[in-house]
Amino acid sequence: MIQQWLDATGQHATWVDSTTRVERSTTSSSFAPDVIVLDYDAEAAVDVAVECRRTWPRARMVVMTGVGWPAGLRSAAISPDAVVAGRALRFTHAELREWAAENGVGISDGDAAAVVEATAGYPVFVDAVIQVLAERGRCDSSVLAEGCDRAASDLSAVASADSAYWSMWERLLVMGHAGELTTSALDVVGGSDSYSPFSLRAMQDAELLTPGSGPDTVGFPPAIRAAMRRRFSADLTIGRQVDLVRAAMVAMRDRGLLGDAISVAEGDPFRAELLEVLTEEWLRLDDVPAGMIHDLFARVREVDVSAELWIARARALIDMAQRDRAIPVAARDRQLAQRYLDRAEKRLAEKVEADGPEPVASSDPHADDCRTMIAVLRAVEDRSAGRHHEAEAKLQQCLADPPASDLANAVLRIHAGITATTSDRLEEALALFAEAGAAATVGGGPRLAALAADCEELVHWYVDDPGLWWRHIGASREALPERGSAISRPLQFARALHSLDVEALRQLLSESPMVLDDPLVVSLVELESRVIALQALRRPKVALQELDLAEIALRGHPLSVAEQHVIIQARAELLLDEGDPHGALALLDAAPPRADPISDALSRARVLLGLGRFEDVITQLPARLEPVAGDRGRFAVIAHLILALAHRGLGDQETADRCIETAIVTGARNRLVWPYVRVGSDDLRYVLDRATGMTLDAASSAHLAHLETVWESLFAFDEPVDLSDREMIVLERLADHQSVRSIATGLHVSPNTVKTQLRTLYRKLGVSNRADAIRAARLRGLLSDTAQDDLDSAGA
Repeated sequence: MIQQWLDATGQHATWVDSTTRVERSTTSSSFAPDVIVLDYDAEAAVDVAVECRRTWPRARMVVMTGVGWPAGLRSAAISPDAVVAGRALRFTHAELREWAAENGVGISDGDAAAVVEATAGYPVFVDAVIQVLAERGRCDSSVLAEGCDRAASDLSAVASADSAYWSMWERLLVMGHAGELTTSALDVVGGSDSYSPFSLRAMQDAELLTPGSGPDTVGFPPAIRAAMRRRFSADLTIGRQVDLVRAAMVAMRDRGLLGDAISVAEGDPFRAELLEVLTEEWLRLDDVPAGMIHDLFARVREVDVSAELWIARARALIDMAQRDRAIPVAARDRQLAQRYLDRAEKRLAEKVEADGPEPVASSDPHADDCRTMIAVLRAVEDRSAGRHHEAEAKLQQCLADPPASDLANAVLRIHAGITATTSDRLEEALALFAEAGAAATVGGGPRLAALAADCEELVHWYVDDPGLWWRHIGASREALPERGSAISRPLQFARALHSLDVEALRQLLSESPMVLDDPLVVSLVELESRVIALQALRRPKVALQELDLAEIALRGHPLSVAEQHVIIQARAELLLDEGDPHGALALLDAAPPRADPISDALSRARVLLGLGRFEDVITQLPARLEPVAGDRGRFAVIAHLILALAHRGLGDQETADRCIETAIVTGARNRLVWPYVRVGSDDLRYVLDRATGMTLDAASSAHLAHLETVWESLFAFDEPVDLSDREMIVLERLADHQSVRSIATGLHVSPNTVKTQLRTLYRKLGVSNRADAIRAARLRGLLSDTAQDDLDSAGA
């Protein structure tokens, strides 16, 4: 490629590599080259590059490299004019057809695409495939396989001829054997020599390693991968294969890459090494995707499975903390999990019997960790079946005698926290989640720690502590749990509701319907959030349908008091919005008592308000609020809005205004939006109109302005507006910031005529000035996206 360029341009080049000595006799201007071509074959080439750049500063420097942009040149502050590396050498479809034609082979576009897909256009493999094509006269999978085998054999011969590169070849064979690895594992496979890591990264940069089936995974193209697997067996003895696989597994395990370690151990010869690593890391296998755990045990004989691995297999089926655990869990999988736990208990008993009466089993911390995890997973099954007391008893017994392992402790406390949430003991749940996060952090389980933190945040949504939860949301991690987590979607709903992010709520509602599964209390939090979001978006009938479907799915399933109240309150709110306050009140009256009645008190107050029982609201609600005064952000906002409306109903406007001011200030302090929407469009309009005339601090004034925008976007434009063609033209020119005189000139009418049309336009839009007219038209969809306005300019 470089020589063709030199020939075409008539330039003189000096070719150098790490062995070149730049002689003084060649440094005179008469010998100065136009181009320096550096074959970057080793780090020693950096010194040659520095000397060449110093000697011939005006010459262009072109670097040939198999390892991408040479790190050594970057650190030496050498800036080549061009680097010819892997990506530039890849065959395109057209180039492949041209090369085949030069070798006497006619090839179709489809066959060319198949070859490029199978080889990523890698020249060594493409050339070998073309050779086989020339011999066979056809293109099929056997031709691709034979061509890639030939190329791999040639590369093997080159590597074996120079021992310096054999270690890199071995690592490439390991990677081909593994199939797909995460990009984080590339450095592990690359080892510690000076060129292998660079070569692997260069292959990735050149797209010679293609994206795998999983997130952030890469591997050789299909045909090359198959050829490398065959070379793995041909070039390496069984002993060397085992040594390389064991070293890679240990290195990946030490880096926390257990999924990669499992991929490397593919095949019968490595079963012992695989089982050894898995048994050592059994408590960390929750970080391996559930599907990989299932596939893994299909490769292992059950007789070889230890108690620890039976537990890990059960976790992959039913533990919500398992990465990518499928939701919902099928009844068959729950039964399988219990059978696996039975086998784990049997293995533990066999070990105790084999060890004899000494030592006592309870003195073995490892066995205690196993028993704790078995008890936790039994409790998960109890909780999923609605046996709340049984689940509580098992977890409390474990908490009384906690396990030695930090990771087992973290799992125990996460599930104990979820069960406490189910039992409406939210403060206890918060403490357990905080302890779980600390234990997981100390134990080196960052994903488990993140899950505990997300559980804690979700419960804060219910506890509603403005001093912690609303500040916590701003400082929390942006990343939510990985896809498939039982916590992810409810937490996304909570965050979107917090600021009433309409677009985020619409997106969440448009995704696949929610699934009711363990932890059921978390699923019901999502259900409640969906109902609130649908109410805010003026879709109460859809909310009612979702609630009906949920109740049908839960029919016959025992619910805790907290779980019952989620459904009861959601239905009561919907009945109220549908104009049936009597039905809503009857539903609330029949609800069982709960430990934390504040949200129930607010629902009841809203219903009493709808019934016109203002005195009852004013009498009952403050008494319920007093124990938590100052501690509840959104509850305080809703309560003061309800009280304001009740006092207005009694004609006490002064007290109503004080309640409105308190609601606005509280909402501004906690950055709350959606609680104001819960009172409905007409009552919120009343609240905003009254607040407009109040003397508020800067933060509360800004909050009030934001609430005005929210009201406009959700409630202001229920009725359609019928504008004439001339009024639409005036509106569009208004949005284009034209003056009255300019509009009149363009329409060939008098300015007074335009002013009359503007008054009619403002009346139809329900506004009184240019800026509000443009905003109202935009929100009604009367102005296209291209008609962008500057409200500040319009207001001026």
